[in-house]
Amino acid sequence: MKISNKPVMIIVSTLFFNRIGNQSLLETVKQYVKKYHVVFITSASRKNDYYMNVKQAKSYFNDNDIDFFFVYQIIPNFLRALKNVFFKINIRPKSLPKTMASNLQNMSYGKLHVLSCNFMEIFLYFSLKRLVKLFSPHVICAYEIFAVRPVLKIKNKKSVSGSIKYIAKFQGTVLGFDYDKTNILDIYKRYKYDIEVFKLCNQFDVCAITNDGTNGFKVLNYFGVDSSKILYEPNGISTNIKDMKPMIRVDMNFNCIDTINLFTLSRLIGWKRVNLTIEIMNKLVNDFSNFKYRLNIYGHGTKEEITVLNNLIALYNLQKYVFLHGPVLHDALKHVYNDNHIMLSLYKYTNVTNPVLEAIFLNKPLISLHDSNLDMLLKNINTDRIYLCADKGDEYIINDISNYLNTAIFEFSNDKIDTCDAFDWEKRIMKEISILEKGSI
Repeated sequence: MKISNKPVMIIVSTLFFNRIGNQSLLETVKQYVKKYHVVFITSASRKNDYYMNVKQAKSYFNDNDIDFFFVYQIIPNFLRALKNVFFKINIRPKSLPKTMASNLQNMSYGKLHVLSCNFMEIFLYFSLKRLVKLFSPHVICAYEIFAVRPVLKIKNKKSVSGSIKYIAKFQGTVLGFDYDKTNILDIYKRYKYDIEVFKLCNQFDVCAITNDGTNGFKVLNYFGVDSSKILYEPNGISTNIKDMKPMIRVDMNFNCIDTINLFTLSRLIGWKRVNLTIEIMNKLVNDFSNFKYRLNIYGHGTKEEITVLNNLIALYNLQKYVFLHGPVLHDALKHVYNDNHIMLSLYKYTNVTNPVLEAIFLNKPLISLHDSNLDMLLKNINTDRIYLCADKGDEYIINDISNYLNTAIFEFSNDKIDTCDAFDWEKRIMKEISILEKGSI
């Protein structure tokens, strides 16, 4: 419980700190505790291996910096159990043709997930109501989409102090490329939950949404949030990545390297187009007889997504050249960056992603795609370690990048690219806090 004299921020979320993948939530909270005593209410399952355990989470903070409260989860878990009993039919075929690989998109929530989260909103609300009385917070933060309604329900209670500041935080949005088409019934049904929540967001004092290329500013604006309330900034570089930088090998050329290791570092979900990297390897190996490359694929995937990629590897007989390694714990990232030479990031919608920012920060060569957000971000970064291809469709990308890799001579002039200022978490969160204190951007 609270010991410090700092003002209190209560964070409400269905998420917790990841063991693998995105560390945005952890890095955000690490900055918040410099200003506030944080009370973290979460409905994330403590049995989910994707998240840290509480002991590990607490190791990042002083004892009096933060309190964790996990809400009771029997109903959502009961719903999931029902699903396992009564809905064992897989809605996707076990084996998918390679042409469908990029169509496995997680762009909306399943009905059971939404139902579960609707129940969870009730638990989050009552937990928040109790802790508001106990801690008298200065700020309440709704972290991600399913925390918005419980927080606003508290805000609209007459018995709650009117001096509390309210902030909503989002790590991008699934609405980024369809927000202006929501009058189309199919699109509205697909994104109904997000649409209805974003319509409520003008009630917050500040809405902070990550500039990850998913047009968050436009989305919030479209659904009625005043521009003066929107903070739209890219992610920062996690402390973990900053600390490992001195341990990462920086190559000035690949002249003495017999095997050049390409790698991807992302979930295997279809719109991240990991399948295209296998297609590129097919061109290199089977069309160009270029055997100097290997492709290492890192990241979490469903059974279906892994099957699609394995089928593609088998189809092209690339078992000696392409390898799936599964998810990577944060502590193992230094091995990934040291074992490999060139990152590939070919996402369908945007490549302003944590792995891309990290690769640039660590001076790893990068092959990616032009998009307005990434181009703008790279404007002030002087490096010869990035090759960007125009996104003119899958076939164009495959041909362009495979031709580039087949003919490229890798010689680099700069081994000390400084991007700390561009991707600084502390500056981003301090700006957020300043806006909260002032009341507008």
